[in-house]
Amino acid sequence: MNSGATSTRQEILNLLKARGPLTVEQLSQYLGISPMGVRQHLIVLEREGLIIPAKKRQGTGRPAHLWHLTPKGEELFLPRRYGTLAASILQVMEEMEGEEKVRELLRRWMKQRGVEYRRYLEGLPLEDKVFRLAKMLDEEGFMATANREEKGWSLTLHNCILFHMVNAFPYLCQLTKETYLTCLDVPVEQRNCIAHGGWCCSYFIPAPGLGSPNGQAESIPHKGGREEKPEAVEKLGPGA
Repeated sequence: MNSGATSTRQEILNLLKARGPLTVEQLSQYLGISPMGVRQHLIVLEREGLIIPAKKRQGTGRPAHLWHLTPKGEELFLPRRYGTLAASILQVMEEMEGEEKVRELLRRWMKQRGVEYRRYLEGLPLEDKVFRLAKMLDEEGFMATANREEKGWSLTLHNCILFHMVNAFPYLCQLTKETYLTCLDVPVEQRNCIAHGGWCCSYFIPAPGLGSPNGQAESIPHKGGREEKPEAVEKLGPGA
């Protein structure tokens, strides 16, 4: 994409955010480009779901279109420091109420997430569950992908939106793994963690009856606290 065009579209978004709904003519004056040029940029932004027009009556003439941001467009301007803010609030709560209160709060929150995921995955074959979970996590900002492997499936999160919270409360990693276990109904092995030195957060989900390729789940070392080992994957014996 042309960098100049991208810059102009960002200017349009900035103007709509700062000044509210605007017509093509008003945007043309602010940007110093022709109304036709403005319309070309508006078409792209509307296609991306960032803006939408609304008709405005003006006297007896044709109604003008006022362009404004959609909820998706508004999200572009939300602050990016929610993770830091959440971690700070929980740290204050820990000082006031103690570690166990915060741990229980996070445990309940992650359990609720697991139940919500499970509702969307219920009744699906395991492979479909893994791929749909990856899609839901991707939509949340985790940049998630799922892949079929020889003995199961891998779930990889290339972005950790809980990064600051995990740094402050390392046991959140284990709670996250338990969330995926809850919604998939199978053992989940954690392989990597961004917050603790990995290039991604990755998990292995074994196909039923095959277990982990390593025979056990790997533990992730946590900074600034004791290591919380993931539960070992149970291997079924012949008489199970």
